Amino acid sequence: QVGQRTPKAQQSNFVSLVVQAALDNMGVATLLRSVQQRTPGIVGVPFRPAQQMSFRLCWRSGEYLSLASKRFIDFAAQTHYLER
Repeated sequence: QVGQRTPKAQQSNFVSLVVQAALDNMGVATLLRSVQQRTPGIVGVPFRPAQQMSFRLCWRSGEYLSLASKRFIDFAAQTHYLER
């Protein structure tokens, strides 16, 4: 219809951008509870039923990794986080 807006999706790993977009009434966002709890003006609505989330760490083979990245990868591997 004329004047009807088509829904758009935006994805970002820049959390402050996602939070600000939600605060500016540009839409809704899926955020970790910890982000919602420390951000005034953001209201959390849990998924029902609860959703399982999985994460993967990826990097280009043979490419430079910063020391911080290497340490995070080691930490994730040692805590078996990557095996869940």
